[in-house]
Amino acid sequence: MWKQKNLFTEEAIIEEKPAKTRKPSVPKRRKKAKRQVDDYYMLLDVSEFATVDEVKRSYIAKVRQYPPENHPNEFQRIRAAYETLRDKKLRKEYDIIRKYGESIEDLLADAMRPFISTTTTVNLLKRALLIDPECRKARFLLAYKYLGNGKQLEFEGQFYELKHSLSNEDWIDTWTHKIMILLDLGYTEDAMHELKEFTAAYPEKIYKYWNVYVHVYSMANCEAELLSIFEQKNQQLTGTTCTQSMKLYVVWLQVADALANRKGFVKAQTATKRFIKNFHEIEDIAVIVNYLLEQYQACWDEQCFTSAQIFIDLALVADKQNKKIQSLSINVQEVTAVIREINRMMKDRKMFPVILLKAVDWIHEKFQILEDILEEIDDCIPEDLLNEMEQDDDEYAAGLYYLQKKYPHIYDQWKPAWDDLLLEKTRDMNRDSRRKLR
Repeated sequence: MWKQKNLFTEEAIIEEKPAKTRKPSVPKRRKKAKRQVDDYYMLLDVSEFATVDEVKRSYIAKVRQYPPENHPNEFQRIRAAYETLRDKKLRKEYDIIRKYGESIEDLLADAMRPFISTTTTVNLLKRALLIDPECRKARFLLAYKYLGNGKQLEFEGQFYELKHSLSNEDWIDTWTHKIMILLDLGYTEDAMHELKEFTAAYPEKIYKYWNVYVHVYSMANCEAELLSIFEQKNQQLTGTTCTQSMKLYVVWLQVADALANRKGFVKAQTATKRFIKNFHEIEDIAVIVNYLLEQYQACWDEQCFTSAQIFIDLALVADKQNKKIQSLSINVQEVTAVIREINRMMKDRKMFPVILLKAVDWIHEKFQILEDILEEIDDCIPEDLLNEMEQDDDEYAAGLYYLQKKYPHIYDQWKPAWDDLLLEKTRDMNRDSRRKLR
């Protein structure tokens, strides 16, 4: 669950095999022809060192010389030149392609191709860094490649270069990336050592990068220690605003939830409720409620309905009489119940497929969720087979009785519609036939 996605394929990390066992017909990287691009500086009559203001003045002069209504093609080229040269990032990318005939992204894409040799990968990444020494992605990939082949000194060298070229805030983020690379490649002790150094240097960042702590402490089997750290930190909160404190309590809850530690989660939840109940002023309550509703909405958008339920319950603790929160609470409870049953239905071989499809379709229509599951089920059932099952009244009716018995939340949510379907499918059956289907 917590393992970071590899930056390289497994094959690319392993050292090259002897020639007799190497995969046959692995294509070598061809030398690409230089990419031809317009000379934007010449088009605008400016030097390579022209400022943005100089580029703008020249662009305006060129538009007067080549108005779009009379010179549409020339205007488009001038416009493209201006849009590129006035943007710092686009200009840098253009300058690289203009000078070297290929972009950094071209080199990175080639370096990440499957089955290419270690030497080729490293050379491509080194070339990318020669072109643009500030390319963090190339350094990350090269560091990953080095560590994957046991070259820890070279791995450290990449981060040494980054540390001395980045701002302090960027380095903090990069340091956490280094920790995750160590963890991903099995250097758990080193990752923990780095994380503890990181904590000593930036103790206040534990809340921002809580997910990194969860990954490392989980892999080190030190979950209880991490929960204890967050518990102590929240007990020592002083000098923070209502909003800041609420955010810190929420992180504690997220950590406990991510670690799947029920006891720790209950303790965090109880402490959070106690904290919320300390506030009685309308302004403070509004701040707490708004923040919790933001967290609820973020979880809802990500379809993490259990977490959404947690935040809406906490919002109710802050403001029990709030009609909007009450409505949202009922809504998320309904969704959580039907999602739980849908997950069971998808593993239930006795469930009539047409009914499963219809249930997911109605859930999607009402709550605007499960679109990917709906498409997946729809793709699995050919249209002719779907039509055939729709006409099988006996199986359909038996499936509806089964739904009513085993999945009451889904049946009750759309009871009138299910009842109408059942009536339609059993209309021509006698009492004994219906009884046999139950």
